[in-house]
Amino acid sequence: MDRPLFARRAAWAAIAALVVLVYLPVLDAPFVYDDKVEVAGNRTLRLFSHIGSEWWTLLAAGRPDVQSVSDVIDGWRGILTYNTARPLLITSYAIDFLRGGVDPRPYHQTNILVHVLAVGAALSLVGAIGRLADRRPTLPIAAAVVGLWALHPMGTEAVAYTTGRSESLCGLFSFSALAAWATALGSERSGKSGLPGRALGALCFFLAVGSKEPGVMVLPSMLAMELVFRKGAPVRWWSYLPQAAAVAGAVWLRSSSTGHLLPVEVERPWGVQLTSSAEVALRYVQLWALPVGQTLFHDQPDVVPGSLRGIGAWMGISAILLAGAWGSRRRPALGWALLCAGLFLVPSTSVVMLKEHMAEHRAYQSGLFLLMAAGLALPARPDRRWMAAFGALVLVAALGTLRRNAVWQSERALWAEATEARPGSVEAWYGLGDALRFAGACGEAQGAYQRALDLKADHLDAWNNLGICRAQLGDAAGARAAWRGALQQRPSYCKAHANLGSLAYQQQAWTEAEVELRSALAYCPDNAVAHWLLGNLYYGPLQERPRALRHYEELVRLHPRFEHADVAKERILELTW
Repeated sequence: MDRPLFARRAAWAAIAALVVLVYLPVLDAPFVYDDKVEVAGNRTLRLFSHIGSEWWTLLAAGRPDVQSVSDVIDGWRGILTYNTARPLLITSYAIDFLRGGVDPRPYHQTNILVHVLAVGAALSLVGAIGRLADRRPTLPIAAAVVGLWALHPMGTEAVAYTTGRSESLCGLFSFSALAAWATALGSERSGKSGLPGRALGALCFFLAVGSKEPGVMVLPSMLAMELVFRKGAPVRWWSYLPQAAAVAGAVWLRSSSTGHLLPVEVERPWGVQLTSSAEVALRYVQLWALPVGQTLFHDQPDVVPGSLRGIGAWMGISAILLAGAWGSRRRPALGWALLCAGLFLVPSTSVVMLKEHMAEHRAYQSGLFLLMAAGLALPARPDRRWMAAFGALVLVAALGTLRRNAVWQSERALWAEATEARPGSVEAWYGLGDALRFAGACGEAQGAYQRALDLKADHLDAWNNLGICRAQLGDAAGARAAWRGALQQRPSYCKAHANLGSLAYQQQAWTEAEVELRSALAYCPDNAVAHWLLGNLYYGPLQERPRALRHYEELVRLHPRFEHADVAKERILELTW
């Protein structure tokens, strides 16, 4: 093994060991926030797990029948079509589900592994860009930049948060693709063939696109790299055709499967959307420079273009662009790194109207390019003082990440931190209420829900969950008052009707139960609980068997995996025959 290769691998091993040491505490962290929907509550993963284990049992016995093979194919089809923009990500969740079901530990293990691999890819990328820019020695600078990035507190959300894997997995393949492309350009500059590197870069590009939408930004980053570092050589346009075709295919697939190209979670004026995104981009830069004020939920408000905040946001972005343009005149690589930092924010922080403007894991990839730009701004041969300063920054970053990981070990701590950072945020208080409720602390949860309602009286889910907590504490009158409070805000809120009906059913107030449950179905015809309880009501106390049959049949048809579906099926047979 040649010495440079050995040195790069040794640097990777050292950084990886520190990463594992720093992130060990998150192995016992719970699922939080979107994890509960995308992972723990993802029925596609549950179905696939059952089918997969059954098929492997048959295969081990030497008798995989046609039906079991067909079931496995259907299971994989469900995995790959659950989110057509992120099939590789969902597949990784499916593998973890096969390993441990809804135990968070296997998911955290995979997240740490993905981050460690991304560190290796980032080290290759920064080193390759340094060599293209004729900056030597490149390994010390590359190790310092990547070490700081890998252990920076701003990377915590992409590693500790299971759903944050979307960004780290995409980053792994994005960095690999760009490192391969840079290696190919270096080979071509020395008179060798760059085809193997370009082929590997194209393959990693496809994997990045299959992980998350920012992977598309690898294509313009590749082209910008070639334009910056080609030194008069012709651009090999043909090598971009596979990637361009993949982007066109992804656009067609998304448009045909969802009916639109860009997701629209909320409606905003374009000026507000772009100005808010400009402020968020500045906030990401600030957090990578000084990670103070981190939180799971930033609750970034809409920013009007003509406001003082809006003007300040655009002035800040203009200052960064001017500084980048000035710096790239002498060091083009610095300009390329800043361009990539901006490009990888485009899918989440520009024209796409997401409900939440800001989430720290979205800046995972951009953070590497920002720190790369800082490294490229150093003297070509930094002395020991510069390297010592970088080493001290890495140590401080690692300690900050340890502190962040301590917060990530508790959903309650995460949301308490969010309320401290944003005391006027309705959703932060609501999130804290839910965290407390799920932890069995309904007494404390009531205060959080009430605080959310003080800030926003028409927050229906806060009313609803406040009622649930009161019911669990034995305060039936208080629960009824909370659900009635939700209905005063919106009479068609079917969750409150269903809960009032369930409470009346438990108290054997049959007439009230019937009225509330029928009201729930009037507004939400597919409400499983309402169908189940009405079926029971007509099957038992009210003795109206035809109506009971109708509700049980609807329940089984609409929700075949409902927890009481088997009992409903038995009663359907009884009532039919």
